[in-house]
Amino acid sequence: ANRTDREAGTGYTIVAGDLGKFARQTDDNSIWLLTATTPTWVAVDASKLSARVTNSAAQSIANATTTALTWDTETWDTGALHSTASNTSRITAPVTGKYFFESTARFQANSTGRRAMFIRKGGATIYGAQEQNAVPSPDETHVSVSALVDLAATEYVEVTVVQNSGGALNVEASISHLSGMFSAT
Repeated sequence: ANRTDREAGTGYTIVAGDLGKFARQTDDNSIWLLTATTPTWVAVDASKLSARVTNSAAQSIANATTTALTWDTETWDTGALHSTASNTSRITAPVTGKYFFESTARFQANSTGRRAMFIRKGGATIYGAQEQNAVPSPDETHVSVSALVDLAATEYVEVTVVQNSGGALNVEASISHLSGMFSAT
């Protein structure tokens, strides 16, 4: 809706499930958060939409199996980009725009094989990738990746990893994370 329709409550229909959702105003591209069905809208500074998520425990990664990393802890989430209850591997765009993502994973010590990490849009399209040989034990292998991704509202990214050590390896919780922030329209 445009400003006139948004302020008058016309040109759109609101249901209870819309509370907490974002909308882009068509006449000036401003972003608004719906806070009540009356309707009540609050202006949002899109430059502050960001999240950083971690996992409180190690995640086991099977040999030669691409696995989405899950995140059960939010260091911050200033725009409802992440849920700790469902689809915990995802950061979801609340509004259309370009988002910058970066992630790091630390694999447990094992000097065999390679480690790889990918930032994927919608679980499929790869926007960022990093692959490297395992480092000699007793050191852990760290893999980091970043990408600028163009997302429509409700599209998501997730980080997947794969390793070929010959057995399962943990991605350790202490340093592993995913961060994302709105960059531009």
